[in-house]
Amino acid sequence: MAWRCKECNMTFDTQQLYDTHKRKFCVGDTVDPARIHSRISGKSANRHERKDKQELQTVREGHI
Repeated sequence: MAWRCKECNMTFDTQQLYDTHKRKFCVGDTVDPARIHSRISGKSANRHERKDKQELQTVREGHI
């Protein structure tokens, strides 16, 4: 039996793979590779935090 994701039209061999897809990876019918990568790696939040810290430091130093 195959499980099919109606949002993104992918099929999976097991219920576990389907459940993991829905929980972590399903992006619907529009795919943004950067969004997928950030969801997988968790790097998006870290990059934004770093940028915020850099901007705050610049403000504190009076460069803006």
